[in-house]
Amino acid sequence: MIRQTNTAVLFFILLLLFLSHNGSAQMMDSIRLSFKQKPRFVIGFDSRNSFISNRRAEILGLKLGVEFGNKFGIGFSGHLLNQQNSHFYKKYLATSTIGQPDTVKANLQMFYVSYYIEYVFYNSKYWKLSVPLQLGAGKSSYLYNYTGRDIVSDKHFVLIYEPIVAVEYKIFRWLSATAEIGYRVMMVNNPAVKENFNSPTYSAGASLSFSELSKLFFPNSKLTKLLNNQLDIDG
Repeated sequence: MIRQTNTAVLFFILLLLFLSHNGSAQMMDSIRLSFKQKPRFVIGFDSRNSFISNRRAEILGLKLGVEFGNKFGIGFSGHLLNQQNSHFYKKYLATSTIGQPDTVKANLQMFYVSYYIEYVFYNSKYWKLSVPLQLGAGKSSYLYNYTGRDIVSDKHFVLIYEPIVAVEYKIFRWLSATAEIGYRVMMVNNPAVKENFNSPTYSAGASLSFSELSKLFFPNSKLTKLLNNQLDIDG
């Protein structure tokens, strides 16, 4: 627990250094100017690695947002604990129809929706570095099947804060390599779930620009006119 807390403090210090790179006044000026640019809609899919009680846990995500002038983005994202690659459970005593107690295994569930903002503090021909910050609200619970019925137990509200540093390297105009590192902080946890969710998070993947692909293969189509600088999909 102490090691994770120290990691969080170190990450927040580095994050503040990133944010102060150009000074807060210049940052606010660049954000205001970005709103005068043509908005670009972004759809993102990701699989983020993290830890729960020092064991690996995978969080699946879907992002819907708007980016202004390659400088500032806002939107919403949904996140779900992947049950296929994350095995966390709790044993329950359930009573059968004949009154005999049975021991059942209940799997941990977690889902939350986040509001995020993203500031791009460096953008060149090949590199893009940004700081997404997201605040999520949802629920965690345990789910088990007994006598053919799915039963949800210990459901409770959770509140999650996640600061992130994201890096993108453009390989082609339509393809980029991406990586993120962040930290998950449980501001409100489920008291019935004893697992420790505070954890570093990390992911690596690729980003496809469908507007650039459309311009490459269908330069004169109506689809290209629709997608041009309007929609990008990350994965």
